[in-house]
Amino acid sequence: MLAGHFGVTVPGIIKNISLASFVAAVGLISGPTIVENLKKKATSYVLIGISMILVAALLCAATIILFDLSVPLALGLLAGALSSTPCLATGLEITQSSLTSVGYGIAYLFGVIGVVLAVQIISRM
Repeated sequence: MLAGHFGVTVPGIIKNISLASFVAAVGLISGPTIVENLKKKATSYVLIGISMILVAALLCAATIILFDLSVPLALGLLAGALSSTPCLATGLEITQSSLTSVGYGIAYLFGVIGVVLAVQIISRM
């Protein structure tokens, strides 16, 4: 983010390779336990995931309308709040705006902590 602030640009191929590497690394880390976890609580995880995405999308739309927030920034905040890198990639491709990355950077840390806590708390209910 600091480099981007000072105008450093990264070629598209580097962005794509970095994104694919990140997603693959997350998959490799969670892979060994994912089947066992899905056997135990698949329905709960699916319902939690769908609920979180729907609520976040509605809040994003409401924020755009109520606070006149720019769509690229709001999409970045949505992607960061959900800690969803594929959502970020889609937002960047659709908007072609660096504001999407700014929003993602602002919300990502809070999103990671929030999603982890929400899944832990809701799955125990």
